[in-house]
Amino acid sequence: FIFNEKFNFSKIKSHFDDVADPPDQLQTVHKYRNDKHPLTEDEKAEASRDRNRKHARNTRLRKKAYIEELERTVKLLTSERNMASASQNAENLRLNRIQSVRFNVLQMALFYRASGNLNRSDWSSVLEEMFTCILPITPYRSFPSSEIVNGQRMIVGIDSMIADVASLKTMV
Repeated sequence: FIFNEKFNFSKIKSHFDDVADPPDQLQTVHKYRNDKHPLTEDEKAEASRDRNRKHARNTRLRKKAYIEELERTVKLLTSERNMASASQNAENLRLNRIQSVRFNVLQMALFYRASGNLNRSDWSSVLEEMFTCILPITPYRSFPSSEIVNGQRMIVGIDSMIADVASLKTMV
């Protein structure tokens, strides 16, 4: 359903065109319509009232169908909005969990680094085997020249991190 387009009444109108007129409406009026017997004022008024009733009935039916279509559209859009909202909430929850895990890992890694922890099993509990850590080059620290990549230090793996912690511990 496109909001920018006007509602298509032709589908609804064609649906209700098949509705039979009640008996004795328009039928009695039409039998007098010929050149020999022109309609009287009362018959003309009755025919006009019959046309108005038919038109009013069709208008009510079209309006009812239009309202039902709007209600279906509202239900559809509401369910789509609810699904999108639920999906967004699930994604936000997932991202919050990832952020929390990353924060805890970083906090633990910085704690191990600052405390001079050289225990490989502790480091393995917070870092993957081939993680990468990029640090600036510091002239007062000793490190292998193979760690220099594009003007920065790149520490790869748990063993390299433990060696960096040992170097930091010796310096302090």
